[in-house]
Amino acid sequence: RIAIQWVSSHASQHEMIQAGLRGLERAIRNYDTDHGAKFSVYARYWIVEEIRQEHRKHAFIGHVPKGKAYQLKQYEEHVEELSQKLKRPPKREEIMEKTGWSLKVIASLEAANMMKVR
Repeated sequence: RIAIQWVSSHASQHEMIQAGLRGLERAIRNYDTDHGAKFSVYARYWIVEEIRQEHRKHAFIGHVPKGKAYQLKQYEEHVEELSQKLKRPPKREEIMEKTGWSLKVIASLEAANMMKVR
């Protein structure tokens, strides 16, 4: 159901479902009961994250300047690293501390990262 809302002219339903399954697999692999989060919440985060990445891969082709695309990729890598370390999505302040980027830069990257078709 989550994957279907991301289907667009850029990516097929099959691609979105496959991305969601990758997210579920990742959640199963990395879930730790000691951190107190419910598995359903943790799994949903990773399912949506994988679907977003798949959507971006198709939607941004030719639409993002090279420098911005590189910075967005760095942002995603930092978020991934912090998420693994913290066992939860990182807060803006934690991303700022890790990267040295301003709140304005983080907010613009978050906006680009959150683009989604409804």
